[in-house]
Amino acid sequence: MGVLAFILDIMIILLFIVFVVLGETGVIPAHKRGFTCGDASISFPFTGDTISAGVVLGSVVVPLFIMWFVEVLRAQSHSSRLAVWKRSLCISLYWFNKFLIGFGVHFALVDAMKSFMGESRPHFLDSCRPQEAINCTVGTFISNFTCTNTEYPVQLVFDSYRSFPSGHSSVGNFVGLFVAWYLYRRFPSTGSKWLVPLFQTLSLIWGVACGITRITDNRHNWWDVLIGGIIGLSFAAYTAKCLCHNFKVFRTSWSDEHLETSSLPLRSENQLLSVTTNGKDDVNSQCA
Repeated sequence: MGVLAFILDIMIILLFIVFVVLGETGVIPAHKRGFTCGDASISFPFTGDTISAGVVLGSVVVPLFIMWFVEVLRAQSHSSRLAVWKRSLCISLYWFNKFLIGFGVHFALVDAMKSFMGESRPHFLDSCRPQEAINCTVGTFISNFTCTNTEYPVQLVFDSYRSFPSGHSSVGNFVGLFVAWYLYRRFPSTGSKWLVPLFQTLSLIWGVACGITRITDNRHNWWDVLIGGIIGLSFAAYTAKCLCHNFKVFRTSWSDEHLETSSLPLRSENQLLSVTTNGKDDVNSQCA
């Protein structure tokens, strides 16, 4: 069953990746909602990205290193250095795997919504340069159009009518809240009342910055950013609370965790995790 489960997981991951790639490259056609001739809201020039898509997607790996660093800080000093680093990495990879599951589902949903909604970006006319917009009557709604811009990459032209919701805002807020939630649950006590809130604020600012710059760059409307952010925050909360079990690690020779067990009808410590996680997989079983 272990091998079959692993193969199934890989197949699901590949399916999500293929779906997103096909959607982003235009192989899966996006719905063309149409536009109104002379609409000033889609007449902004394309000026590029303050925060590129590569940087936003690259931020997805940052939580792994943050979790690894924090888990090393939490480890008891009497363990060997190598053992501490291995155990900390194992715990971090366990949670990062859950992070990727939540992120993958959320990202596929956002990409599907982009293609289904087919909303024009604020720079739509500049990027697409629809033939039907030439000498059209102001106020006329044009439902069918053909992009004629050959100066920009095909993907950028295709993406000019995939504005809703904002992927940058969604990804940035997903990563930001996940990291902030993790720091709240796992960062070791330092005696400072400001340190953890400072790190959490910086993490959340990342999500806000990813969204705000999409508006200032004329890449999205404000409602695209708002809904994208809500989607990202919702999936991040679900991932942290349900998939990661609120980042609980239970008392072992490797950790300094404490958990009140007097109210649980347990016969041994080995039963503790199965009760708390409803019998699902846990950190200690993976990183023993």
